[in-house]
Amino acid sequence: MAQDANAPSRTWKVISWLVLFVFLSLGIYWLFRTPNVGKGGLFLAMGATLMPLFWEKVGRAGRMSWIAMLFLLLFVESRAIDKASAESARAEQETRNIANQQLTNISFLRFQITTARAQLDRIELAQKAARGNQQKLDSLSAEKAALQEQISSANRNLFLSMAPLILKEMEAWSAKWNRDDSPYDNQRKLWPMNHPNATEQERDAALKVIFDQRASMNAQNTTDVLLTMATADQLRQELLRGFEMTPDDIKIASIFADVLQGTPIDWNQMRRATAYMETLVKKQPGPTN
Repeated sequence: MAQDANAPSRTWKVISWLVLFVFLSLGIYWLFRTPNVGKGGLFLAMGATLMPLFWEKVGRAGRMSWIAMLFLLLFVESRAIDKASAESARAEQETRNIANQQLTNISFLRFQITTARAQLDRIELAQKAARGNQQKLDSLSAEKAALQEQISSANRNLFLSMAPLILKEMEAWSAKWNRDDSPYDNQRKLWPMNHPNATEQERDAALKVIFDQRASMNAQNTTDVLLTMATADQLRQELLRGFEMTPDDIKIASIFADVLQGTPIDWNQMRRATAYMETLVKKQPGPTN
């Protein structure tokens, strides 16, 4: 009887082996299909939490199996971390390569534009010297027109090469502006609810403080985003060159004009300008050779 009483409970052993089977099956499966970081760690933590419940109620084989299962899940999580680190490094390298390629393209296009403008200056001097020689002037005029077309095309390609960087800056500013604006928007909505017994004068005074603080934030962000918006406006004008402006084009142009003139805009206007520029760039065929 004493020997039976000290024997591991059959029920606990059955439950223990069932849990082990589930955890070991997952661990073996993940050896061939590495999971995302955290999944192995989650089940490792669960196993470490459950193990004390079975430790004194299962035999030596059960205990060794639990330890093996924990080491298996630890190995799986370690592989997941290594895989995530490798993928992150690879993605970072690809991003760096793309950025370097964009910078190379921009440098080449700037050199091309500078060279063409220097040639244009030379032609204009030659035109002054060739007054009275119509044949020479016609030849120089044709060369000048070709150079002007080359400069226009290079300018367009330059802005299109810069577009991903410009859009990334605008998206970052739009996100920051949203974070800055949200607390004021929440205060404006919640103040009447949190002060139901306030008089109309108290409510108006409190909302005016919130409005003034929000206006100050908008003015500061408008000043800080000036350089980004000025570059984006040049891109906008270049992409719209030769096209008739739509009502939406005109509305967005007014937002850029306000920023360039120092008139504060708000987050909603920044969001609209960013979305507009993303759509405008996507419509373009891309840089040409």
